[in-house]
Amino acid sequence: MMKSKFTVLLLYVILAVTFASILSISMDRHFEEMVLERIEFRGWGGHTLARVVSPVIVLFISKTGFSATTSAFIYIGASTMLLLLAYSGYLEQGTGAAPASSSALSALILVPMVWNYAILSSAHYIDDVPAILFFVMGLKLLHNRTPPPPAI
Repeated sequence: MMKSKFTVLLLYVILAVTFASILSISMDRHFEEMVLERIEFRGWGGHTLARVVSPVIVLFISKTGFSATTSAFIYIGASTMLLLLAYSGYLEQGTGAAPASSSALSALILVPMVWNYAILSSAHYIDDVPAILFFVMGLKLLHNRTPPPPAI
């Protein structure tokens, strides 16, 4: 049991690094400028101020000595791995599937993400993957909610 969880976690790490690599290969040449603008909270008027968490995390990672692009790569990779874990838990809870099945099915979420972010368009932002992560976590929390008692 413990060995299978480790295997799934290792598989998720490999998939997350692969997905982040595919995104970094497909990035347009302005990605580093966009990351720097996000980190420094300048440019783009109100759009930058609407998304604060991702630039702060990437700024924190870049303060450890990584470049802005490498920091964004680490952030996207970590968000992808957490997304795979959250989606696996959601599938297991929502469908009642076995953990092995939900782990395998959760990897399929990367197919439309690769299609959308790497094949169709090279324009994506560092907060796209975390936004999907927060959406899946919200679905999981909504599914966990107990229904209110019936009104009398």
